Amino acid sequence: MLDAMEVPSHARHLLLQLNNQRTKGFLCDVIIVVQNALFRAHKNVLAASSIYLKSLVVHDNLINLDHEMVSPGIFRIILDYIYTGRLNEGDQATEQNLGAVLAAASYLQLLDLVALCKKKQKRNGKSV
Repeated sequence: MLDAMEVPSHARHLLLQLNNQRTKGFLCDVIIVVQNALFRAHKNVLAASSIYLKSLVVHDNLINLDHEMVSPGIFRIILDYIYTGRLNEGDQATEQNLGAVLAAASYLQLLDLVALCKKKQKRNGKSV
């Protein structure tokens, strides 16, 4: 029996390619509407990131999110996180809106992002 061989960068490379496809609108099969802003994405990526998003994309190709729970700017940060696995440390918008990102991540049931936001808030000395 052969031992399994692994390329450590495979998952990161795959996610990078999916993000490049998203930014070009290539093979995107769902549109998320937040207020008047439209975001193209891949159903499989959204479904893999959140049980809540999975429940939405399984039935529809056009998803309207509650604008009281997430704004277009915050959803852009969240979508970037879904496709990259990181919040940009130096990004002024992310730092200033960490509370809004946390609230929206909770609404969207992105548990890893919720934990990351809480960790960042704690590190920044803000109560969680």
